[in-house]
Amino acid sequence: MTFGKRLHELRELRFISKTKLASDLGLTRQLITQYENEKTLPTIAIFSEIADYFGVTADYLLGREFISNKESGGVYILLPNKLPSKAHDLIKELIISVSKYHIDDEVENEPST
Repeated sequence: MTFGKRLHELRELRFISKTKLASDLGLTRQLITQYENEKTLPTIAIFSEIADYFGVTADYLLGREFISNKESGGVYILLPNKLPSKAHDLIKELIISVSKYHIDDEVENEPST
């Protein structure tokens, strides 16, 4: 997996818009789009900021390992490279589904004011 695809995946898994990510990092939305579309690569400093922002390693951003949900207190999930890409996709879909269910459940259980 490439850096651009990994960045897009991180945003989607964490429900972060391009605009919010750009604002939080002091960048433009257009630059985030360029990164995700692999039109350009970030400087090392920005690359490091992106890794810190999402709480992942540089190796993860480079597509060398799969880590999920660290920011919300989850665990690191390392998948073997030999695992078929379809299996990776199914696991990611499961993580997204569980995350959405958990978020929806928290909203329903919040006391009304």
